[in-house]
Amino acid sequence: MRHGIAVLCLLLLLPLSGQALAGQQAKDPPKDVIKIDGVWTMTVSSPMGERTNDATFKVENGKLKVTMEGPEGALDCVGTLKDAAIEWTMNIETPNGTFSLVFGGKVDGDKMSGEVGMGDFGTAAWSAVRKK
Repeated sequence: MRHGIAVLCLLLLLPLSGQALAGQQAKDPPKDVIKIDGVWTMTVSSPMGERTNDATFKVENGKLKVTMEGPEGALDCVGTLKDAAIEWTMNIETPNGTFSLVFGGKVDGDKMSGEVGMGDFGTAAWSAVRKK
């Protein structure tokens, strides 16, 4: 009889423990989520020398939005962030048409680095650090 009561109590408590665990999981975000939102100082090592500008990164509805500051003003870009891999494209309008820069790299805490494809001009290294 005692064994039957113990089993009954266990069966009644199982759903409650599952709800408690589910509530705990909802509160605690996964530890491996890349936190990229914010302003970063970016340096591109171009053939014309190093160029440093600020860039703002934000993940919104699963999409990466990047706003890059430059002498001509701000350019909005769209890209992807999957695990630690990051990629986005910046389109620049020129008198000869649209020129695309394709950035790709890895995020590592408060640092990022990678390469930017510059069409016929080859590639260049880039790096970024999160602004405090």
